[in-house]
Amino acid sequence: MFKLFKSKPTLSPAIEKPTEDTKGPHALDPFHLDPNALKTVGNIEQLNTKIFSHQTSAAFDHAMDNCPDQDIKSAYRLDSQSINPVILEYFANTSAFIGYQNCAILAQKKLMGIACTIKAEEAVKNWFEISFTNKNVGDTEVDDKVLAYIRKSDVRFKVKDHIVRAERFKNIFGIRHILFKVESMDPDYYLKPFNPDSVTPGSYKGMHQVDPIFVVPEFTDTGLSDPLSKNFYNPLYWVINGVKIHRSHFVIIYGDEVADILKPSYRYGGIPLVQQIYERLYKAERTANEAPELALTKRLNVRKTNLAKALAMEGSFLQRMRDLVTFRDNYGILIADNSEDIQQIDTSLADYTDVVNNQYQIFSSECAIPAAKLLSTSPQGMNATGEFEMKNYNQEVSKVQENRMTPILHAHYERLLRSEIYPKFSLQALDYDISWNPLDNPTAIDVATVENMKAQTDATLVQSQAITPDNVRERLSQDVNSPYFNIDPFEEVEIEEDPDKYIDGDKSNEDLEVDERLGDQ
Repeated sequence: MFKLFKSKPTLSPAIEKPTEDTKGPHALDPFHLDPNALKTVGNIEQLNTKIFSHQTSAAFDHAMDNCPDQDIKSAYRLDSQSINPVILEYFANTSAFIGYQNCAILAQKKLMGIACTIKAEEAVKNWFEISFTNKNVGDTEVDDKVLAYIRKSDVRFKVKDHIVRAERFKNIFGIRHILFKVESMDPDYYLKPFNPDSVTPGSYKGMHQVDPIFVVPEFTDTGLSDPLSKNFYNPLYWVINGVKIHRSHFVIIYGDEVADILKPSYRYGGIPLVQQIYERLYKAERTANEAPELALTKRLNVRKTNLAKALAMEGSFLQRMRDLVTFRDNYGILIADNSEDIQQIDTSLADYTDVVNNQYQIFSSECAIPAAKLLSTSPQGMNATGEFEMKNYNQEVSKVQENRMTPILHAHYERLLRSEIYPKFSLQALDYDISWNPLDNPTAIDVATVENMKAQTDATLVQSQAITPDNVRERLSQDVNSPYFNIDPFEEVEIEEDPDKYIDGDKSNEDLEVDERLGDQ
């Protein structure tokens, strides 16, 4: 009777074992091509969805998938195109945008951080010179005071720190926003395009940088739908914490540019350097980590035995193997029976160092940084000096200076001059120029050699009457590396002419006439 009130046992659902068809594309190792990937890769539409991720924001007036007169999804369909799905799966796992959070996580690795920062630190090592092309001040002493004030303001506004951080986080995220903060009485100051005349005395407060995860792009209709627009896929506004800011108030630096079709996936930024090199760093470090493990297991002991008898006496055989493992290191003693035959096979580690170094050199090449610079090692190879690599590296650093750091400096000084320099020194519009100092620091011998070569060239040109001594003096006055920099180029040098020169150096005949002195000789 009581059995009627007993609940029936719940049958647990049958758990199906995963098959090759149900593993899905995530079962693949993202760092190599699986020969069986054709069975697990899924269709190309799923891969396209993975590559072309759509970023939709509340700041838009409409969703990106519903842009007027534009079916964005249709532009991403690649079903009709032929492509090897194994290769596409590999690049979908290693080349698609990995997200800002993942970029920040990967950048915590020491070597990754060095790769993102080293060029910026190298670029600002020797700093730059700022010069005025139209000096509205008649006294050069005032110009020196202006330059001294600007140098002090560089420290106060942390200019060097800002431009290094901007380049570093551009490499981490693929985009960096540098906002120039100005206190204005106009509530719509940031909503309007930047006007230099709107910067009032004392209103400029310096630079501020924002991670892209906190910045939302906002477009006009033509910016999203008209490829003929010059600002196509270039956000007109960037929204930060609900504040809409016109793009002209920023200096935005980008990583490597992507095609327009991929820009929504990258939130209209560039390709992060972290994303481009993280796979190679993983392989290099994994190879390096194998070295200590291989050193501990490089010796393989082989014991010849009768397998039939060993399996028949499994317990004693396994205990014997455990004893063998216990005494297998170099500090123990392996006791063997007279009837046992034990051999040892050693794995050679002779070329393993080259294998590890090769992986890090490939990583360095993807960073466009010489391995000797990135890893602080000596150049490898016969007669290797690294001179050619350093020359190319200096060219890359010069690109960082001119293409990304100089625009930041110009925007900073454009506001600083109007906010502090003009009111303090009673000046008006000054034209200025920024010239970066050479990356290499020449030695005293190098400087002396160059000066000697210049002097010999000047002497040859003067002797051939191609130029005059005045031209040489003018060149010296304008050469900032010359010890005669800023001398008066038009100053006349007075040469005293004494008709009573000594001919034989003897003062005893100085009172004689010229003819008498010549007659004595």
